[in-house]
Amino acid sequence: MIRLIYSSAAHHPVSAEAMQTRIRRFRDYNRSQDIVSVLLMLNDDFLQILEGPEDAIDALYQRIARDPQHHQLTLLSREEIDHPMLANHPLEYLAPAPQADGKPLSASAIARDAGWTLHGKVQHVIQSFLDGKWHHHLPNGMNPQVLRRG
Repeated sequence: MIRLIYSSAAHHPVSAEAMQTRIRRFRDYNRSQDIVSVLLMLNDDFLQILEGPEDAIDALYQRIARDPQHHQLTLLSREEIDHPMLANHPLEYLAPAPQADGKPLSASAIARDAGWTLHGKVQHVIQSFLDGKWHHHLPNGMNPQVLRRG
């Protein structure tokens, strides 16, 4: 079993309705392949964590790599795991809104609200994404660019 984490950007803005349609289709596919995952979207930038059988995860990542909807696909991590951290989540989709009080988004708060327990690398990667790492779009219609990559 492996865990694969990647980031990408949408070529074009994605509406909430279009995402919901895609999410239903992706959930069905993940169930059929014994894949569990979480997909975060901020400003048309994505971070996805995929866990499951090595062959299924690698095949899905190759499909994603060929998908013209994805731009600047960046593989962040691929590692063997003993147990999935995201068990029973064929695809959890989160598009967190900025905090009304201006405080930064928190991976641990998002996880708590979703009923997960995050730790280690997964929590660090999600928090880094929430903090702006691996983003390709800027808010307010500004031109796409990589804010921080590393």
